Amino acid sequence: MVEWDVQIERLKDKAESVTALQLKRDLVAEKLHGIAMASDHEWEDMKDGAE
Repeated sequence: MVEWDVQIERLKDKAESVTALQLKRDLVAEKLHGIAMASDHEWEDMKDGAE
């Protein structure tokens, strides 16, 4: 039974890692969408702020 408990814990850890990656992916997608929808003036402001 101990081996099963270890396997279950590993699966739980993997599921948490996947969830964290999905959240990061969603945040990045949201930011990219904002950039894609930016006007030329907003785009220039973003570029200036990144330098």
